[in-house]
Amino acid sequence: MSKSGKKYGSEYTTVYQSGNIKFVKPNAGSTTAPMETMTKNRVYVTLDYKNEPKFISYYDKENKRNKQIDLDVPHKGMLPHTHHGYNHNENDGSKGAANLTPKEKRMVEYIRKLWYNPEFCKGLSKKCPEHRINRGVPGIFEMHGNVVFSSLF
Repeated sequence: MSKSGKKYGSEYTTVYQSGNIKFVKPNAGSTTAPMETMTKNRVYVTLDYKNEPKFISYYDKENKRNKQIDLDVPHKGMLPHTHHGYNHNENDGSKGAANLTPKEKRMVEYIRKLWYNPEFCKGLSKKCPEHRINRGVPGIFEMHGNVVFSSLF
């Protein structure tokens, strides 16, 4: 049970998973990132009501959220940007957020490749987010021009 009294796994539905990255949607209410996880080193990508990635969240050694990348709403002109802390930005400086590090930028591009480019994810797991393939949603190259992706690791 979580601190809020909800059974683990009852608040979100997994839409897609690749390795330790899990794409989830909330079962009810507004789109918020999970506060805790039961899997060490899990990375969650929280999808909004349009099935678009909204947050990428990371968890500490106690499985509590310690960092969140916001992908869709600017913070003082920064988009995407990172918040540090369990609740939201209690560990950020006076700006309340930070620009992405090079490693975080690579993660954002990797997430976008997984979600928007069926050929990329098929090469990894032979299973892709079905709604992207079945609806013919353009891959990231069509949506964002000639984006060149470097290796994540």
